[in-house]
Amino acid sequence: MRKKSNVFLVLLLALLMSFAAALPVFAAGSPAKVSNLKVTLAADTHIDLSWSKANNATKYEVQYRVSSSNSWKSKKTSAVKASINNLTPNKEYYFKVRGLNGSSKGAFSKTVKQKTFLSPAPIDYESIFASYRDRREISLKWKAAENAKGYEIWAKELNDSGPADIQNSTYDENYHSLPEYTSVIMMRPNTWYEFKIRSVNYKTGKFPAVKSDWSDSFYASTLKGDRVITGVAENGIKKYELNDTFVINEDEVLIPKGTYYVWDPSDPYYNTDVLKVNSITFPANFTNDIMRDCDNFDQALDGMTFAIGDNFDGQPIKSISIYPYIEYEPTGYFEVVFNLGGGYAPSIIW
Repeated sequence: MRKKSNVFLVLLLALLMSFAAALPVFAAGSPAKVSNLKVTLAADTHIDLSWSKANNATKYEVQYRVSSSNSWKSKKTSAVKASINNLTPNKEYYFKVRGLNGSSKGAFSKTVKQKTFLSPAPIDYESIFASYRDRREISLKWKAAENAKGYEIWAKELNDSGPADIQNSTYDENYHSLPEYTSVIMMRPNTWYEFKIRSVNYKTGKFPAVKSDWSDSFYASTLKGDRVITGVAENGIKKYELNDTFVINEDEVLIPKGTYYVWDPSDPYYNTDVLKVNSITFPANFTNDIMRDCDNFDQALDGMTFAIGDNFDGQPIKSISIYPYIEYEPTGYFEVVFNLGGGYAPSIIW
């Protein structure tokens, strides 16, 4: 009888011990419900989330879907935050999180929603030009970028000691909402500057603005004296005007670099950017045998200055244009074209 009682007590004790041992394992395997789920960052293609640590959770599962879909995607993390990437711009997404512990899964948090933002298109570099330049100011214009609410301009002065950062401008709804920017700092005369521009969507509420990549560098120089260069863009071509005399061997840096298009693959001449001047001065030792459309040309050029209204080779000058010299490819030469009253247009390659 005693032997049977001992066996019964041993079995009962073993049962109680196994039940007691199972209790903490059951508790540790049941993560608490996740709380305080919130969006910490929203951009065009990613959203960052955070939440409070849930008791008994060793990992977390984030589920998300676009509002127009019923299919949830999943991402697991051991942190109390997550970045959800590769999202579609301008779409509303739903998010929820639950704790994990082995095969045990806690209850999902409340669902939060957040919309991604529009991605502003990058600046068309070919559209950038200087609409105004004098000794202290450079104004830039460019083609408006799709989805841009404003623009950001970065500038550096180029000097003998290397680039020096002079400005990191910010976007502003009232000031930079148009594709135009006028410098607001005092620049040094006769100095080259490097500019980069990027488009900005700052309609993001409490979140940082969404920005495009920077454009390629655009270079422009301030002038010296009372000189002014204005510019307009027409059909992709930049047309500049200098309110002063262009001096050969001194003012070559003012000549535009040229944007050129082939009208006809068999035509060697291109449509280029142009600088129009009031007058032009040739050096005293000017020697150049390259003349176009001047079969009977006998006008002396050495040391001469010609202005609009003067006679050139016996005909009045209507305008003086300077082009970067381009035939099939850009060269280090430039071309001076005199438009004369009789339609005669001699050009000089220098």
